[in-house]
Amino acid sequence: MVKNPEIPFKTKLDIELLVGTKITVTGHILLDAFRFAINIRHGWKAEGRKILFHLNPRFDEPNVVYDTSDGSEWMKIGRKPSGTYFTKGNNFTVDILCEEDQFLVTVDGDPFLEYKYRLPLELADVLEIQGTKNRDVAIFLVSVSNSPANPIGFSGSTEKYLNLNENDAFRNNVTCNSTSPFLIMLLIFFVLLSAVFFMVILWLKRWLDFCLPKK
Repeated sequence: MVKNPEIPFKTKLDIELLVGTKITVTGHILLDAFRFAINIRHGWKAEGRKILFHLNPRFDEPNVVYDTSDGSEWMKIGRKPSGTYFTKGNNFTVDILCEEDQFLVTVDGDPFLEYKYRLPLELADVLEIQGTKNRDVAIFLVSVSNSPANPIGFSGSTEKYLNLNENDAFRNNVTCNSTSPFLIMLLIFFVLLSAVFFMVILWLKRWLDFCLPKK
């Protein structure tokens, strides 16, 4: 999980995208927004990179453009009216769910787009958010969770976090909300210690009752 990354933002994924993997981006569209984009791609460098999925809200049209690039050219551009999904001055949450043969995109919990894979899903190793700093969009949260067994609600899933490259300025914002095994072991230790302490007190009391003369 990455909180409040600076735009433009790019990070390597430390997990393979599988059926059931969900990418979530939460943010705020600024009043002067022109365009921004969410890219699921292969390759760190800009030259020759393959973009599996390009989601590009454009406020100058206004449409949401989506496409795939094989590294040399775009394949087949698609457009969909942004409507009430992406509006200036409002917050948004985009969820991109990896299914068997497509990305299922929801915006603020509402179905938005079903996008068939044009490149193999296993190529994805970089997540990127493009835009102009302090003009287009402010991002609050970026997360990736992997739970093939629970692809709908992700209940009980173990969240895997983005492994930020050492060049990413906001790597210190990576946080983990899962319960630490160390804390669980520490709790068990204190419970056992309390039980031993209680037994020692009880033994001392009985020993004192036995040794001290009765009146």
